[in-house]
Amino acid sequence: MSEDWKDQLHEVYKVVKDRQKNIRKEPSKFDQHIGRKGMKGFSDSGIPLTDAAAKKQQKNKSSYNSRKGNYHFSKLRVINDARAEVSRKYRMTNPEHAELVKKITEKVYEESVKQKEEVIKKVSEQTTQRRFRYSPLEDLKFNSPVPRKNYNYYDPIVRDDTIEVTPANDVREPVFKNKIDEAIYKLRKEQIKKWIVIG
Repeated sequence: MSEDWKDQLHEVYKVVKDRQKNIRKEPSKFDQHIGRKGMKGFSDSGIPLTDAAAKKQQKNKSSYNSRKGNYHFSKLRVINDARAEVSRKYRMTNPEHAELVKKITEKVYEESVKQKEEVIKKVSEQTTQRRFRYSPLEDLKFNSPVPRKNYNYYDPIVRDDTIEVTPANDVREPVFKNKIDEAIYKLRKEQIKKWIVIG
């Protein structure tokens, strides 16, 4: 009984699998478009134009990010660094190699010193000396006139800091929402004119 059930389930699975295989997605016009680096489904600037291309790009990015830090602490890196250090020490034990390295470093140092001197010389030639040199102590010399403050204790000068302001006449007529507000405004204006004439 149990074997029959498993066989039936296997047959149903095969049927569903074949149906899913036969279902085709509607082809996009960008599926065969060859863009950047000869990849299908990408534009010339590397932007994915189809869903499949976007999924592929995301998968590549995630796989690259997961692999990126593997070499940093790997045994291979430790072995390579150890080999490089041993070979460097071995080369430096050879007197010819050590002398060659010393000559190269001295030559590089001399060239850098020469370049520095040339730059200093060029800069000093470009800057022209000023004819009149100003020193701040010139203002403090005794022969130059120094303005003195006048302290008048008996007749103090009173400064009037008041400012007269004349308000501008607002000539513009106000804008009203309806006729009632306009009528009220005109009546009030006429009453104010009458009070001014009477008063």
